[in-house]
Amino acid sequence: MSNYISNVLIGLLVLFIIFYNQVRVRQVRNDMNLIFPIILIVLGLSNLKNYFNTHTLTFISLISILISLFILAVAMGAIRAYTVKLWYEGSILFRQGTLLTIVLWIASLILHFTIDYAGHTGQATLLIYYGITLFTQRLVVYSRSKHIVSNT
Repeated sequence: MSNYISNVLIGLLVLFIIFYNQVRVRQVRNDMNLIFPIILIVLGLSNLKNYFNTHTLTFISLISILISLFILAVAMGAIRAYTVKLWYEGSILFRQGTLLTIVLWIASLILHFTIDYAGHTGQATLLIYYGITLFTQRLVVYSRSKHIVSNT
């Protein structure tokens, strides 16, 4: 039970950090900073390994993990990236998530939890989900910013 509570607290802390970074104004960097999503994926893989040390990987849980991580996480990250506002102030490009960005985060988490519940995987994939969807969103925002820069 304490492992469950610590997973929930870690998940909420990460979600707070993500939401905070989504809504604040930030300069678009020339390089993609993917360290945070990669750390989340690595920690999530460790969490998933620990989960399956005590649980059996069934066909249903495997399918739910694949759908959640490789379809939902990627799709929602890409969609959310188009809700991020990009603009110039002088010669500096900035970005900021919108209310719709946060609404889509919440919707994607509800879908993720629903799929996890159906696949009986608990919250074992949450950090991986955060990492993949954030990684995807950053890739698409970066691509959009390069397109904006090349058009100016």
